[in-house]
Amino acid sequence: GLGMVSSGSELGKFIRVRRIKLGLTQVGAAKPGGISQGEWSGMETGKRRRLSAKYIAVFSEVLQCEPSQLEALNPEKKQAELKTELGKFIRARREELGLTKTDLARELKVNSSYVNQLELHERYIIYQTARRLVIVLRLEPQALLKFITNQNAKAAGSGLGKLIRTRRRELLLSQSDLAKELGVSKAYVSLIELGAMHLNQSDYLLERLAQVLKLDVATLKSLIPKRKANKVKEEIRQSALGKFFTVRRLKLGFSQREIERRAGLPAQSVHRVETDKPVSAELLYKVAEALECKIPLAQ
Repeated sequence: GLGMVSSGSELGKFIRVRRIKLGLTQVGAAKPGGISQGEWSGMETGKRRRLSAKYIAVFSEVLQCEPSQLEALNPEKKQAELKTELGKFIRARREELGLTKTDLARELKVNSSYVNQLELHERYIIYQTARRLVIVLRLEPQALLKFITNQNAKAAGSGLGKLIRTRRRELLLSQSDLAKELGVSKAYVSLIELGAMHLNQSDYLLERLAQVLKLDVATLKSLIPKRKANKVKEEIRQSALGKFFTVRRLKLGFSQREIERRAGLPAQSVHRVETDKPVSAELLYKVAEALECKIPLAQ
């Protein structure tokens, strides 16, 4: 070893001593393992300070020593410094459960690079990721709420809207998730939360909301804003046909405007049908088609 660059680590010294004892050059030692002389030299001088599991097997075979001897001298892998609260939270919980990054990746059914991304770079996560982390890391959903994206959404506009939004988030459901469960559009859920859709006549939708959000139907009904007197009188004046169309529309979770868009009708067309204003037979059939139903023969 005279004239060589000094070994910069205990592991490097061990590798060099074993190689020289076996009468091997760096090239002669490196070649059987399929690695370069530069890589071998790097380990001896300390430029490369740590052996991977793959290299431990290669070096132990060439140096005719036990893998445990190399592992004992192998420095601990230095973990990258975490800069985000989300990364610190995930790593702390993962280590608390005794999970490696590989373990977590396997449980989440993703690759290890995604776990690295979560711990090192991401500040927020989507609802779907949060639901998976809750299961794998054995957490309460509330523990991840502050890391969910889109927390700066427009404020809910009513007591009912606030309750629905709060409960939806507690269950780690996005508006799209809730819309899918209810069989309505994301825009419709957004209108409910903003207080622009009061659900006064939609018992079916209220029951589905209560079921999905695990709430009491009576609680939801108690938060529905009272309708104006003229609207109430208008409902009372509805005929059986008008009520049929209204109930059918609300059961499907559509607004009057959504039905008009589906049927290619002018604004207020569905309102006229539901409040029994004079309309053509053609208009009635177009609304029925958009609602995927037939006009009751009795009417």
